[in-house]
Amino acid sequence: MMLSVGLSTHSARADTVVALPKSECREVRHTLEKYVPIAPGFRQLDMKFPKNPEGIKGTLCRLVSVGTGIHMENEQVRTLQDLQAHIRAALKEEDWQETEQTQRFSGKSSHGRHVFAMTRNNAICVTTIPIR
Repeated sequence: MMLSVGLSTHSARADTVVALPKSECREVRHTLEKYVPIAPGFRQLDMKFPKNPEGIKGTLCRLVSVGTGIHMENEQVRTLQDLQAHIRAALKEEDWQETEQTQRFSGKSSHGRHVFAMTRNNAICVTTIPIR
């Protein structure tokens, strides 16, 4: 398993998004490292927003887990559902919440990718967990 968390600010009609400041992205990273029982941790990257049908442009802050599935599985994280529950709980601990808007990001692909999103302070955190 690999975990990737993309963070970007948004507004209702914006065509451009701006990455969270490095300090805020780092705060999310520390939250996940504190509450999600996987090792060794996350790497922080700033990236261009991927091409999309909505035409949204800009940058995002991405947190990518370091390691492979064997490093992530442990007594507390045995399934994908366990990992998702830990990530949701960690973000909720820091006042992130799921809304009708963030539900638009939710989904599963036939290739094994699971996606969900949460929001806080005009920012959206999209969590993608691909199964390889």
